[in-house]
Amino acid sequence: MGEVCQDDDNAASHGSKVVPSRLPSRGFGNHLGTIGYNTKLHIEDIMKCFSLALLCVFAFCDHAQAEQLSEDLRYISSVDSVVEDTKTGLMWTQKDSYADLGHSLNWNESRDYVDSLSTGGHSDWRLPTVNELKTIYEPSKSNTDLYGGKLGLDPVFAKSGSYNFWTSETAGDCCAVTMTFDYGHVTENHRDFSGSFGVRAVRKMDD
Repeated sequence: MGEVCQDDDNAASHGSKVVPSRLPSRGFGNHLGTIGYNTKLHIEDIMKCFSLALLCVFAFCDHAQAEQLSEDLRYISSVDSVVEDTKTGLMWTQKDSYADLGHSLNWNESRDYVDSLSTGGHSDWRLPTVNELKTIYEPSKSNTDLYGGKLGLDPVFAKSGSYNFWTSETAGDCCAVTMTFDYGHVTENHRDFSGSFGVRAVRKMDD
């Protein structure tokens, strides 16, 4: 059996030998040190996970800023100034030529304009057809033209652009087909006329 600790006064009265109380062994101290070390590692793991979570949040925020969905989730506008139409598979420039240049263009100038575009890293921009323009004309939606007038165009597109748009379709030797985005009218105008005309370039997303 191990030795029993006695009270000093009681031990003295009986002439017994006083046995000092046992102190924690060195092994117990090592155990405490191991606990402290493991706790430190655990805290470091938590900090690493926290840092990784922050990186994910920042990455998500950057992605959210880079891409914006229209309210009906149809259009995706990106930071490189293009708008993708998930319904038709067409990609449009977010700005039309007026919003981009600040002045009107006739039909020939519009054709030269789209030929020189490299928006979004693409060089195959072109004038849209009438039917392609009709797909983005939506009277229930609201945007504004250079005069502040209402356009039937999703607000995901840039504001303060033209309301008369040239198409790739010609009419005889003099004219080309145009479409207005205030009332959706399709008409023919002389190719040399500029007025408040412009162009919104288009391309296929899978080209």
